Amino acid sequence: MHSSGGQSALLVMDMQNSVVSRYIKHENALLPFQKALETARRHSIPVIFVRVAFREGYPEINTRNKMFGGIAGRAGAAVPEAATHIHSSLQPRPGEPIVTKLRVGAFTGSDLEVILRANGIDTLILSGIATSGVVLSTLREAADKDFALKVLADACLDADPEVHRVLMDKVFPLQAEVISVDQWADSLAVRPEALDEKKEKARKYSMLNRLARKGQTVFAGSSLMEFFPINELQQTLDRSCCLYNRGIAGFVTAELLESLEACIFELEPSSLFINIGTNDISAPDYKLERLLANYDEILTRIARRLPECQVYVMAYYPVNAKAEFPFVPRESMEEVFRNRTNEAIREANEAIELLAAKHGYVFIDVNEGLADEEGNLNKEYAVDGIHMLPSGYAVVWNNLNKYL
Repeated sequence: MHSSGGQSALLVMDMQNSVVSRYIKHENALLPFQKALETARRHSIPVIFVRVAFREGYPEINTRNKMFGGIAGRAGAAVPEAATHIHSSLQPRPGEPIVTKLRVGAFTGSDLEVILRANGIDTLILSGIATSGVVLSTLREAADKDFALKVLADACLDADPEVHRVLMDKVFPLQAEVISVDQWADSLAVRPEALDEKKEKARKYSMLNRLARKGQTVFAGSSLMEFFPINELQQTLDRSCCLYNRGIAGFVTAELLESLEACIFELEPSSLFINIGTNDISAPDYKLERLLANYDEILTRIARRLPECQVYVMAYYPVNAKAEFPFVPRESMEEVFRNRTNEAIREANEAIELLAAKHGYVFIDVNEGLADEEGNLNKEYAVDGIHMLPSGYAVVWNNLNKYL
């Protein structure tokens, strides 16, 4: 986590096991917190987790402290380590600091301010539990330290809904902008046509899902999945099955994370074929660790929401950066092929195969017969060196239809 200055950071405060277990009774209550986290990561906004924890014997606590004094002076008492862990639904990623504080406010007894100043962060986005606890205390002190502030109203929670309402409606607006997670996400959206098209496609899928049959087979991913002519190829099967294609061209792993409802969950599939991540590899700032973190989260959520679903993680297809394609100017593809090499694809395939095994899912190497003698995507199957003609997809289909 390094920044040259003048930017925001999302504070995820007190979302540790001991606190979440007291305040969260239904898993759906965590959704706004998860969306806030996804929004920050998608827009490369630094995320900082804040928790409260003490040494064995609680030497940092004085009995005069009304909130914490009850546990003071327990000589030799063991600090329950699991209680201080960030909740599993909001797991920090590499590079996202976990700051340990010693009182209610996020700054007290912690190195939070050092991290913020070192990274040039001047705007804080606040989320956490409880509204009348860590959020209120942190907001007050941060305002006094001249940080600009936004509070995500639905990514904060209090035991008393009326206290939450009064703070959000009457108190916090005096020193901060109070907005919802959706409003924050919308304010960050760059809205180019391609992004709007992807969102529109997800909305269209959501409407179609109302007509679809539950418990069928779903294909999800990016353009390599969207362009897969599964309905036509399905006719070659000697048995009937219902297949839904929910691929969206241009999708990266972070975008599929945000669209799991429309692309997968609303259909409640009995089996799922997934191919996502090649656009991550094409990105100028590609990092395999980030791709895997997102993919891991995708599979974790699928396992949580669809425990009976059979998931097939498909291998990434090879590319052909050497051949000439008559309708595709070579210079238009140079940037894509800079990171999206067959070497990078092989490395990523090895990594997602291990990831699939970690979750108990099946990794399918669908690439047999796709490559030429040099290991490049066969030119006869390729549109532009990345995307395939129906003849190429027919090869993939032959490699996976035994799993249908």
